[in-house]
Amino acid sequence: MTLLSPVPTRAAKKLLHSFGMDVLRYSPAANEFIRLARYLQLHQVSLVLDVGANIGQFAEGLRAAEFPGKIVSFEPVCEAHNILAQKADAKWIVAPRAAIGAGAEQVEINVAGNSYSSSVLPMLESHSGAAPNSAYVARETVTMLSLDEAAKDFIGTRDTVFLKLDVQGFEAQVLAGAEEILSRAAGLRLEFSLLPLYEGSASAECLLERVRSLGFECWDMEGGFRDPRNYRLLQFDAVFFREGGGSRN
Repeated sequence: MTLLSPVPTRAAKKLLHSFGMDVLRYSPAANEFIRLARYLQLHQVSLVLDVGANIGQFAEGLRAAEFPGKIVSFEPVCEAHNILAQKADAKWIVAPRAAIGAGAEQVEINVAGNSYSSSVLPMLESHSGAAPNSAYVARETVTMLSLDEAAKDFIGTRDTVFLKLDVQGFEAQVLAGAEEILSRAAGLRLEFSLLPLYEGSASAECLLERVRSLGFECWDMEGGFRDPRNYRLLQFDAVFFREGGGSRN
C-alpha cells in the first residue's frame, strides 16, 4: 500500500504549476479581509464607507471575513450600481448612484471595459497597455457629491467609521470632500499608484503625506495591479489607523 503524503512533493507541485495552480499552507493572516476584519474589531469600527464599490467585491470580502457591522456602498457607474443594489440588505446599504469627489457638480465618468477601472479621469497608456480590457468603452453623466454630503444620513452619532476608497486616481479629490468624516474616522484604506495611471491623479508620495498629516499610520499593505508584461507592481492598497486610536475631535 502506498500512503499519500499530506505535503505535496516537488513533482506534484510542478504538475499543479503546469495547470496554473499552487498549494500553500493555509494561514488566516494571509487573507487581507480576515486581517482587515480583525483590525476593525480592534478599533471597534461599526460602520464601513465603501467608496467605489463596483459590484460589491470589497463588501462581500468583509462579510465573508465575518465583519458584523454596517457597510454603506457608493458607486457611480449605472450597470454596476444596479447589480450592487440587488445585494443590499439591512446591514449593507447601497447609497443613491453618485460619483464622490470634492464637491457637488455634474461630471462624466469614463466606463471601463472591465467596469472596476472606470474613472472620472482620463486613463493613461501605462494602465491600458498593462490591462487592455480596462480601456474605456462608454461615458455616463452622473452627479458628483462630496463624501461629507453623500454619507451624512448614514452615519450615526455613535458610529466608529472606517473609510475605504477605490476611486481610480481620484483619491485626493475624495479626501478633500471628506473633512468631517476624516476628523472622526478610525481608519482608512487607499489605493496607491507607483507610477501615473490616470491623468491628473495624485502621486503615491503626495497621498501618503496627506494621510500622515491627518494623523494616521500604516498598518498593512497588499499588492494589487501588476503589469503582466514585466510583473512590475503598478498599484497597491494600504490600510491606516489613527495614531493612538480615537478621533481628532
